[in-house]
Amino acid sequence: CQVYTVLNKNDHKVYAIKQSSSQENEVIIKNEVATFKIFNNECPYIIKYYDFFKGKNESNQPCLCIQLEYCEYGNIREIIKQGRKRGVKIGELEISSIIYMVLKGINFIHSKNLINRDIKGRNILVGEKGIVKLCDFGICKEYKENKMKKYRGGSPYWMAPEILKKEEYNQNVDIWAIGITCIELAEFEPPYSKFNPETVIKKIIESPPKGLNDPSKWSPIFNDFISCCLNVDKKKRLFSDELLKHEFITMIDKKNLNRNLI
Repeated sequence: CQVYTVLNKNDHKVYAIKQSSSQENEVIIKNEVATFKIFNNECPYIIKYYDFFKGKNESNQPCLCIQLEYCEYGNIREIIKQGRKRGVKIGELEISSIIYMVLKGINFIHSKNLINRDIKGRNILVGEKGIVKLCDFGICKEYKENKMKKYRGGSPYWMAPEILKKEEYNQNVDIWAIGITCIELAEFEPPYSKFNPETVIKKIIESPPKGLNDPSKWSPIFNDFISCCLNVDKKKRLFSDELLKHEFITMIDKKNLNRNLI
């Protein structure tokens, strides 16, 4: 899919337009639209959906388009890359703020009996006033107990071992992805980032990531939070409502700091 920034001539507001670029993308776009209709723009931590229509791409070929909220600061992945170039590192308070808003969004998604399945830095946008918003729901799927084994999808670096092993899984695969995203935020890359996707799948199955490369550089609270997310035993892995009570998330309230990012 291609995403463009556009100015609406009628209301003079800036939007993002997501276009399909193949038949496979059309299936993804249609699934995303159906998901947005379930969300109904109820959650402030999920990008807003405005319209779905048929249009034409730059090659003048017919395509499907989604009109979405424009987030002026872009995605967390790009923010990390820009910061790295300038020698600026995101600290634990910023990571806590980001993950708090991600968890609120995921908690809402799970309340609709859905699984996101594609959480990563590139799919976390930063909009007005630094509010974090989840995006890209093309492979978001309804959770059906004991019927998820056949559905695989997502980015291998962020995928839980049970998905890669083609086992049954539940909504807390999203929690695993949040744990990997914490590492991505802290260390600029997810674990095994130097390997190709096929190799990564084997490595995660054989030796699942346990946490940060050098835990001593980070607080015990942050290390514990990641451990809670990356529990290989899916039955012991926490869910979003439980993680929202973790001290790594609640410590911002204790210090009376604003949650706004950037």
